[in-house]
Formats: sequence, structure tokens, C-alpha cells
Amino acid sequence: MDCLKIVIEKKESLGELERKIKSNKLLKLADVCNEYYYIVIEDDFIIGIACNSCGMDLEYKFADNDDIVYIGIGEHLLCLDVNSRKICFCKTLPSVFYEILSDSLGCYYVVICELDLYVYKNNNQLWKIGFRDIVIDYELIDDKYIKVLTEGGEETIFSIYDGNVIK
Repeated sequence: MDCLKIVIEKKESLGELERKIKSNKLLKLADVCNEYYYIVIEDDFIIGIACNSCGMDLEYKFADNDDIVYIGIGEHLLCLDVNSRKICFCKTLPSVFYEILSDSLGCYYVVICELDLYVYKNNNQLWKIGFRDIVIDYELIDDKYIKVLTEGGEETIFSIYDGNVIK
């Protein structure tokens, strides 16, 4: 897997971000924004993101062939196609984004949120599940399973491939 170059600069305000970016490449993800990001991938794929971060840092992961990059921040998940320089999707999540995990081959991407879990392959969502309690711990096991522990003490192990409950 080749590693693409990505540069992420935090800006102080929406105005500062708008001065650096074309309006059609600026994603304003919330009515009230507290974080502003200027993102450059491979020197010529440029986007701006204005969002409410909900106190979480922006995180990104490149897919196995470096054609796709996932970006999570606040209550949003973006998927960008690096080759075509397009946004595949920009989803509003029902709960706060925590982290993106991937298997060792970089084929499956697990998006962990406060009350939800999503699994993607390429830019396609394979499955998702919501929880009644807050997710407090999680881990990938042997690139095949995702174990989730919720605040209520419920521990569940899912198949990463199809979401079937293993335990």
C-alpha cells in the first residue's frame, strides 16, 4: 500500500477557511461550527470542512488501494475518492464519531460512534448497528471480529464481514 500525502491545517474561523478554498469545495456540516479544517490530498485535491467537532479530533484513514479516504469528525463521516477528486458521501451520524479502525489488510473499515457502529468496504456500507447504551470500549480481534462493550456492561462480538453476532 502506497501512502498518499495528506495535509490538514486547522483554521481559526470560517472566514479564514473561506479565503483559502473555493465555495464548491467547502463543506459546512453544522449550523454552529467550532472547528475549521483545510485539507489537501496529493497537492491538488483540496476541501474545507467547517463543523461542530463535539470535542473529538478529526480522524482519517486511507483504504487499502489509497483510492478512498474516510474522514470522521463530530457527527459526520465523509468518504472521498482520491482518483476522481470527488466526495463519495457525507453522512450525518446519529451519534458522535469516536474512531475509525481497519483490518490489517486495509479492506474493512469500522466506524465507531457513541451509540453506533458501521462497517465499510471501499465506499460501501456493509452493515450497521445501533446500541441503547454508550459504547465505552471496542477492539478488532484477528481481523475478523469487532468486540464492543457498552456502558450497561453488555459485551458483544460481531463478525466484521456481515455483522452476525458471534457472542
